[in-house]
Amino acid sequence: MDDIEITQAGSRVPHKIFIACIRCKARKKRCDGEIPKCANCVAHGADCQYAAIRKARGPGKKKIHIESLEKRPNTTQHSLPSTCVPINSNVSHGLKDDFIVPTTPSTARLTGQRIHNDVAVKELALPQAVIVEDHCQTHVSVRNHLPIFPDFLLPNKFPELLKSFKKIVAETMPTRSFTPLMPQYISRRLTENSFADIMAEDQLLDLSNFMTLLEAQYASSPLGPADNPSRWAIVNSIIALAMRVKTAPGSEAALSDITHAFYQNAVKVTPELILQDPSLLSIQALLAMAMFAQYIPGKQAFRMLTTNASRQLEILSLSWADQLIGLGENEQYTQMYIIANRLSLQAMW
Repeated sequence: MDDIEITQAGSRVPHKIFIACIRCKARKKRCDGEIPKCANCVAHGADCQYAAIRKARGPGKKKIHIESLEKRPNTTQHSLPSTCVPINSNVSHGLKDDFIVPTTPSTARLTGQRIHNDVAVKELALPQAVIVEDHCQTHVSVRNHLPIFPDFLLPNKFPELLKSFKKIVAETMPTRSFTPLMPQYISRRLTENSFADIMAEDQLLDLSNFMTLLEAQYASSPLGPADNPSRWAIVNSIIALAMRVKTAPGSEAALSDITHAFYQNAVKVTPELILQDPSLLSIQALLAMAMFAQYIPGKQAFRMLTTNASRQLEILSLSWADQLIGLGENEQYTQMYIIANRLSLQAMW
């Protein structure tokens, strides 16, 4: 009868158990807390284990203790207002004589609290006055040293600085030089005899279209891209591929510099091919460069060229809804998709 209390209604309510066993906790069963086994564990023939006894909360704070805390003197220091006052003002004179301060709310409250202790007030006020004076002097000195207008923008200095800077930029800017194309009859004969081998796996364009581009490039300039970087890139890439195909075994070292020079002619205009509006010719130029780059040690250039060609095809396809494309041009775009997909898969391995 120790663990059970009787209510006024006559019902028997068990006392609250301080801690339950682990098994009753897990099953959310009421535990009687008996040792060594509770009633539930005895009934089911299970092991009965108790966890470590938790520490109970300490006693609460007494009312007398709280009142003593409230009666403690307020030791929070009140600082003087941080307004800048000239050194020769009434505040500084008052500090030397009778400690005269402006009637601000904070200073009035401070003097009201410590009116019976003049020494303490002066000890608190004197360091603050020094801080106020130093702060004012620093603020004035910094403001005097900050120019209203930068010196380098003055009318008598800016033109000279601009001229010297332009000269430095012009001197440090790298000049882009190209390898001149071979004589036209050599390039024509070389590409005619090797074009079928170049396009054996990927028919990038037919021979007649390439010859038209080759003649147009020589007519514009054999020394540089002139006004058409896409045409310059595809002409140099095909010439480089033709030289690679027609190089006899054992002669690669003797002709590799020339072959690589024509490939570099195309590489130097790659920014224009990527940044300009995509076109069929720019995509063909990127793919021709990729066909050459796939046999260069390292896959970085090959991946970059195939990826940019694929992205330009995607961008160009977005504008097809507003354009009328002929059957022949549509077949060319389809062929570009096939070549770009094959080279992209090859670049992944």
